[in-house]
Amino acid sequence: MGFDFTDKQVKNRWHYLQNKYKKIIDDNNTSGNGRKTWDFYDEMDGLLGDKPNIKPTCILETNISDEEDDKLDDSINSVDGKDEKEPEKEDKSSRKRKYTTSVDKVDNLFKQFWEEKRKTDEEKEKKRETRELEKEEKKEKRHQEKQELLKAFIGILNKNKDN
Repeated sequence: MGFDFTDKQVKNRWHYLQNKYKKIIDDNNTSGNGRKTWDFYDEMDGLLGDKPNIKPTCILETNISDEEDDKLDDSINSVDGKDEKEPEKEDKSSRKRKYTTSVDKVDNLFKQFWEEKRKTDEEKEKKRETRELEKEEKKEKRHQEKQELLKAFIGILNKNKDN
């Protein structure tokens, strides 16, 4: 790819980008603060914008008014099967074609990087296992040679003892 980065460097950079994006989101959601921007905001929003840890699907609140409590009770009571409507399924033909954006390209680069990392790690592990097997085979061969030498030496000693 033209650049040599360790997996730790890539991981640290990714965590930095995520934290920066979360901080900007939090600052922009706080009242009284002016809007903050960032060069990579749009790209990170495309990658992380709909993640549950960034934009929760449900927020629970304990301090609600009596009116809101009554509305909540009514909505819970209406879900007994009579008033509940079944969600409509999305028509597949109405979906638009998704074009590749810079966010998709970054995402693909990360996927490629981790796939290549996994492959090189697997190759390293196979080489290590091969070296270990060769080492064990050599050790066994040396042991056999030593056994044969000792048997020959004992045989010579026994012949000299008999003479």
